Amino acid sequence: MVNTWVNLFIDSAVASGDGSTSVRGILRDQHGNWILGFCHFLGRCSVFVAELWRILDGLLVLLSKGFKKATTQTDNLKVVRALQDNLMIDSSIIMLRRVRRIIRTEGQWCIRYVPREFNEIADYSTKLSLVEKSSLQIYDGAPNE
Repeated sequence: MVNTWVNLFIDSAVASGDGSTSVRGILRDQHGNWILGFCHFLGRCSVFVAELWRILDGLLVLLSKGFKKATTQTDNLKVVRALQDNLMIDSSIIMLRRVRRIIRTEGQWCIRYVPREFNEIADYSTKLSLVEKSSLQIYDGAPNE
């Protein structure tokens, strides 16, 4: 299965009280079956950096599980453009440079923009990680909604 294309759906949530951010990703095979999920409480950070964190976490989890071909769906068009824009190659944002390096050197990756209403697949479990406030956690089973 690690040689086939998989789909990574990512989302983030911001707590209204203190501005804390968490990210979540769900990995599914080409038929929509659950493979794994992850969440990561980040604390306070910008939306742009949170988006880069969720893509980075997703890529690192995929690589650690042996996957090298994935389509990542995100609802942040600014980040998709930043990752695809070769003019920003000397970016001072370390996270952006790190994600770009992995995309260029570690397998076959496609980062695709999808409108928020089509990216709700990860929304429920993202809010859970705001409550738990945990570092990166990987789940082998789907959460109960």
